[in-house]
Amino acid sequence: MDWRSHRLFGSTLLEITGKDKSNESWSVSPNLDRKFLRRYRRHKFSVIDDIYTDGIRYFQSVPEEKIPDESYEELDYSKREKVCILDKDAVVLCVASHLYLDMFNGCLAPFGILYPIFPGVVMKDLDLSENEDGPNILVEELRKISITEKLAVRFYGASNQIMQEFAKDMSGFSLEDIVSIFVYRLATHANMDKREMLYRKTMSHIYTFTGNDRYMKANIRSEKDACMKFEHSYAKIVDKFSEFM
Repeated sequence: MDWRSHRLFGSTLLEITGKDKSNESWSVSPNLDRKFLRRYRRHKFSVIDDIYTDGIRYFQSVPEEKIPDESYEELDYSKREKVCILDKDAVVLCVASHLYLDMFNGCLAPFGILYPIFPGVVMKDLDLSENEDGPNILVEELRKISITEKLAVRFYGASNQIMQEFAKDMSGFSLEDIVSIFVYRLATHANMDKREMLYRKTMSHIYTFTGNDRYMKANIRSEKDACMKFEHSYAKIVDKFSEFM
């Protein structure tokens, strides 16, 4: 997904978990790497230590409207502002949210190249046919206007609405629960038969990175109920919006 979407999602999750929202810049941290094979090299849980190191070295916070959809190399480092670089739990939450959101619009391998996630498969699994509630009004409005900034505003408005509803559904979960749920959902989409192994291995790595043993005791019992509504709604918006791109 684009940088603004990642920052919207990251900011929403930081708020409901009581973390400093200035950490939202970490939600685009997997994009710090150079473009070639970036989606493979830095879009994996196993390299979160490298993502963290890159962030400490290069991170800056700039006005949202100036954030490009390309590379950090284009930013003016003389104007950078420090982010809260020492909160590893916030980093993990933002990186997990980035990978979770990215599964909707491109091939992703958060557990390595042997376990890819294809967006087409995700969309098919979610069944994007209209439900009993009828078509999404925001999507229908998108169809009536041209590809302009106005269209982008409506897309982000629709996205933010879905993210805020998701935040309400997740309000009873801890930060560790939310990270664990994202990991489990990604593992489910990557390989249903191997998801338990992928989940345990990833959570062990996150525990080693953070030193926080609560990740090993997190609640994922309600992961499907907590995420299916969001995944269906967000995938539908992405699917419809892609027709205009």
